[in-house]
Amino acid sequence: MGEGGLVMVEAGVVFVAAAIVGAVSVGLAFYARHHSVDEFRTFMTLYAIAMLVFAIGFTVHASAGYFEDVYESEEVEHIIQTVAHLILLGSAVEFIRSCRKTMEKTKRYQFA
Repeated sequence: MGEGGLVMVEAGVVFVAAAIVGAVSVGLAFYARHHSVDEFRTFMTLYAIAMLVFAIGFTVHASAGYFEDVYESEEVEHIIQTVAHLILLGSAVEFIRSCRKTMEKTKRYQFA
């Protein structure tokens, strides 16, 4: 196996590992949503959605190296990474929305 083949195997392993870890994280987030207190169900739903979007973005980001090797083009890698970063930005927005929802729900417990 040449140098290029070894890099493709490593990129494939990273891609599969990212997909597995992402699937487990999303599964746990949706599982936690079912066992949450009613007051925080909206927060947990938004958090689970944010985890799903984050897992998709991270998996797309991890696949960029694999597709660069397949198509032998840096442009393809840059396009895939740009799309992945936009997806990760979307997950950050969802995390912020879930945190804001938590702040709204806990406002009555604040001291100030």
